[in-house]
Amino acid sequence: MCLASLLLSIRPGNCIALLSAAYTAGCSELERSAARACLQDLPAAAEVDAFSFGQLPRSLLQALLSQDSLRCSEGEVLLLLVRWAEADATARLPMLREIGGSVVRPSQLSLTMLEELDQHPAVSKSREAIEMVAGLFIQHIMDSAPVSAHDRPRVAREK
Repeated sequence: MCLASLLLSIRPGNCIALLSAAYTAGCSELERSAARACLQDLPAAAEVDAFSFGQLPRSLLQALLSQDSLRCSEGEVLLLLVRWAEADATARLPMLREIGGSVVRPSQLSLTMLEELDQHPAVSKSREAIEMVAGLFIQHIMDSAPVSAHDRPRVAREK
């Protein structure tokens, strides 16, 4: 009965908190359902529940951000990663490029998007984020990265 109620209560405002709680409790059915809700519009869910988003374990964050079914742009993925890292800057900012390398799909970032990211306040206040965006700029200009399955476009967000 409780699980059924929780499954029915999943919304953008609570999907991240429920995902984290289900992960911690080992409730795979609730975890899968909450993850599906998160994938529908993670940027909005992270905005509504910034606290829970900032508390996500690295493994859950990477699992969400690496999904093909995540409905957001690569720029949004990068900004989500920066916001998550800022929630515990001392511990997380040093690993920003490493995590970014596993979740950001460079071939899906346009030069315009990179320029916008470079000017974004979340990026400009973090040396690590600036370095990550600079590396993506260089990669884009040099076009030296091999295209892989990791570079597939994500599912477009419904308008």
